Amino acid sequence: MQYADKEAIAHFRLGEGSSFKLFDIHPDLQIQGFVNEISELSRGRLDRIERILSFGTRDHQMFSGRFIFSLVKLGGHDFIEVVCECSRAKNPETSLEVSDMLVAAQKNLLISERTMATIVDLAVDGVVIIDDQGIIQAFNLAAERMFGYRCSEVLGRNVSLLAPEPHRSKHDGYIKRFLTTRIPHIIGIGREVDAQKKDGELFPIDLAVGEVRLETGSLFTGFIRDLSESRKLISERNSFFQMSLDLFCILGFDGLFRRVNPQWHDVMGYAPEDLQGKPFGDLIHPDDIGSDGQILREILGERNVFGRVMRLRQQNGDWRWLLWNSSVDRANRAIYGVSRDITEQKSMLEELQKAKAEAEKSSMAKGIFIAKMSHEFRTPLNSIIGFSRHLQKNTDNRFSERDMLYLDRILRNGETLLKMIVSILDFSRSESHQLRVESREVNLRELLEEIIDLMQVLIEERHVDIVLSVPEGCRTIFTDVVKLRQILQNLIDNAIKFSDNKPVKIEVVVDEQNQPGQIDVVDAGPGIEADKVDLIFEAFQQADNRIARKYGGAGLGLAIARSFAELLGMKIIAKSEPGHGSCFSVILPKNGEKP
Repeated sequence: MQYADKEAIAHFRLGEGSSFKLFDIHPDLQIQGFVNEISELSRGRLDRIERILSFGTRDHQMFSGRFIFSLVKLGGHDFIEVVCECSRAKNPETSLEVSDMLVAAQKNLLISERTMATIVDLAVDGVVIIDDQGIIQAFNLAAERMFGYRCSEVLGRNVSLLAPEPHRSKHDGYIKRFLTTRIPHIIGIGREVDAQKKDGELFPIDLAVGEVRLETGSLFTGFIRDLSESRKLISERNSFFQMSLDLFCILGFDGLFRRVNPQWHDVMGYAPEDLQGKPFGDLIHPDDIGSDGQILREILGERNVFGRVMRLRQQNGDWRWLLWNSSVDRANRAIYGVSRDITEQKSMLEELQKAKAEAEKSSMAKGIFIAKMSHEFRTPLNSIIGFSRHLQKNTDNRFSERDMLYLDRILRNGETLLKMIVSILDFSRSESHQLRVESREVNLRELLEEIIDLMQVLIEERHVDIVLSVPEGCRTIFTDVVKLRQILQNLIDNAIKFSDNKPVKIEVVVDEQNQPGQIDVVDAGPGIEADKVDLIFEAFQQADNRIARKYGGAGLGLAIARSFAELLGMKIIAKSEPGHGSCFSVILPKNGEKP
């Protein structure tokens, strides 16, 4: 307490330097609701607080007091002024009963007021209450965030400060016109308008206004929703709709066009007004829509449609192939469709399919030709090789040393040519997918030892040491042994050929269960440039023509090996470095056992 008049001093027995506090006036003021109201009053969110309180005098008389609490400024400081209007009752019992009823009604009113204030403050939308003079009476938290004003800054001021010109200057006239004519322009209707923030920024709002008519005049409550984000989304959506290179459209559930983007004119020749309200089904090719209209039922049904290919009629009567996607919006009873012109791709695909068919036909003819020609070549070659071997026996010593040299050259060249013809035939068969896979159980150690034994003559000629490493307990695999033998034989043959007087390592790598995972063939040859590693797997290709001339070969061994490996579900990986040899790894299927 800072000051009290003599009546207050006498009634509340206040002495000099009293520690009397505001809440000591009456026990009913010590409730939390009143404490909250005083806090609101201190912040300027309330004009004043009124309470009716009952007191007893020393002579047991009862009287009621109307207490008014308001915020005043004195000397630059804020004070709460308490004014009491007292009335003494002649009948104590009646006075007590009336006073109790008033106090109870006051408490119920307080609860109702606080409940309503809480609801208004917690509302997501902004709430602004004005009187019939346009003066702001209430301004909730959402409105504070929306406009940038604090409640204390706008209470008691004209609501026109929230409107931009020219509406700011005309707002009072709007209210007077409504009060005079009772013709609503916003009240009870709602409208999208622009509002102005504290910093002067304009932003769009959805404004709905309701009126409450009291004895003292009308109160208008404005419910405000910020449309900035929704306007931004609409703008972005419209930009995307208008600028997209695809054909966008909106259909109703009745199958009629509601809206199309400009691409419909650029691609199909239709202006937006040409399609407005027209049936979408009229544009679909009869062969695509079907006799029962299935495609249209799918598009106008309850599910989204993805990747539907169909033909639509252009304005000039031609047909275009389109890839159609659409989604259903049940809330707006609309279908959002987007389609892409794939006519050119469709034409290219048809050309590619024709070319593929021609290529397959040509490949088949080539295979037949090679098979026939290989037979024609092998018959005389086998005769040449057979007779050469017979003559090499020289049982009666008819041939000189020079003659024997010539016979050896004839035999070697014949065998080389026969090997090349067989390789071409194998490659042709693998390319035309004429080979069948006949799988059985294979022991890798036995297979590798067999291959090495068959190549023993070449190994001795090249003075190469073979280092074979197969872990003990290595499990068998289930595959086509003939084709796997061909793969490994080609790899080992190359390794021996390029590793004169140097070792060749062949290693089977297994996992923890002794299941073979890969077979490595490591040579000590000249190595391969990194940019030519992939080239060596192409038919009739070798990394270096100088090496090809030195070592020979048609360049089919690795191409056949890779083709056979793919046929068996395997993979060949080459790692090489010039001057440090090469490593060719046959990656086996993870489940190499018999199923």
